[in-house]
Amino acid sequence: MSSSSAKQKISSILEKVDVKINGDRPWDMQVHNEDVFKRIMGQGSIGAGESYMDEWWDTDDLEGLLARVIGGDVPDLIRWNIPTLWLAFKSRFLNMQTIRRSKKVAREHYNIGNDLYMSFLDPYNQYTCGYFKN
Repeated sequence: MSSSSAKQKISSILEKVDVKINGDRPWDMQVHNEDVFKRIMGQGSIGAGESYMDEWWDTDDLEGLLARVIGGDVPDLIRWNIPTLWLAFKSRFLNMQTIRRSKKVAREHYNIGNDLYMSFLDPYNQYTCGYFKN
């Protein structure tokens, strides 16, 4: 799926609740990573929230943006037709990752030595993490 298709779909939905992409009002969504639209299409509200935490987008008035999205019943505004379902399917299930890209990611994120990890892990190099989707 192209980012532009997902962007058009998300923009169309947000316009119905008076939120603009890169608009000049405090509650408008400021996008820093164009992949945010595919992430939202594929993961819904989880993708929107996690992409916000990853700083893919922000807003000067998060409460105002959320009030418009929640108050406007955005899920009810989505017309689930074949093109929309196909966009959501491709965003969620088609992996654009390549073996070459995965090796680069592993090299940059994991092959960095032990000094970093020892700065926050216990003497046994242990840590835990929990993720609760619901």
